Amino acid sequence: MTRLNLTIESDIGNVPLLAVAVNRISTHLGFDEIQASEIELCIVEAVTNAIQHAYQGRHSHVVTVDIEASTDHLCLSVCDTGTSMSAEQVCRLIGEEASPELDLDNKASLPESGRGLRIIHDLMDDISYTRQGEQNCLLLVKYFAPRQSQLSDDE
Repeated sequence: MTRLNLTIESDIGNVPLLAVAVNRISTHLGFDEIQASEIELCIVEAVTNAIQHAYQGRHSHVVTVDIEASTDHLCLSVCDTGTSMSAEQVCRLIGEEASPELDLDNKASLPESGRGLRIIHDLMDDISYTRQGEQNCLLLVKYFAPRQSQLSDDE
């Protein structure tokens, strides 16, 4: 099992560097470019939410991304010590609350916020949120797809 911890100050300007790191780590571990971009997008959404909502955009706080890779999946844990997510947000994130279909042709109808949770829900394989003491942790899991050569060997 491989583990890595990345920590940034709660400044939106730090998110792109973290995003690039997660993308490159994902491709290094064996995800294709599309999957790595999806994982990167989910980290951007999760970390941006932590900065904007948990910390209300205030700097000088810490957002940590713990990365753990095993033989069949990648776990990304985004943690902060800000305001916790509401029960409604958690339900939307884990898919227990129906999200309205988005009309992508009518940009004026798109909601101002909440799209990030939907993106994370749609692109990751497993998601959970916990509040432990003063810490919020959003766990994102992406499973490795069987490689084509493995499929050929099994047939």
